[in-house]
Amino acid sequence: MYPMATPPRGLVAEADPHHAGLLDMALKGAGWSVRLCEDGVQALVAVGNDVPDAIVLDYRLPGGDGLEVLRRLRQNPGTRMVPIIMYSDDPEARDGLGHAPGTVLVTKSAGLGALMSRMTDILAMA
Repeated sequence: MYPMATPPRGLVAEADPHHAGLLDMALKGAGWSVRLCEDGVQALVAVGNDVPDAIVLDYRLPGGDGLEVLRRLRQNPGTRMVPIIMYSDDPEARDGLGHAPGTVLVTKSAGLGALMSRMTDILAMA
């Protein structure tokens, strides 16, 4: 559980409703406040309205793939430094992250434990 009075804010952009539900439950269970988005456009609008403390981004998103969303977030001075976890098993995701400092890849096959470990690391660095 996150010990501060205000929970950390996470944004999850995940096209698969099953994965989105699992991420939502795991993050809320760890004390995060979570905003779910099912496509890239929703994610960009949500971040524009309220910059989260961390973003979990699926590679395959309708309305702008994860790498396009990532590129736009990294070009924006207001979101450039937000930690982003690309959560995908797609081999193309790894290739695209070479140009995205501050972004890590966690494979879905590694499981929620690996993702939650990274989220804990993000909090420790804050």
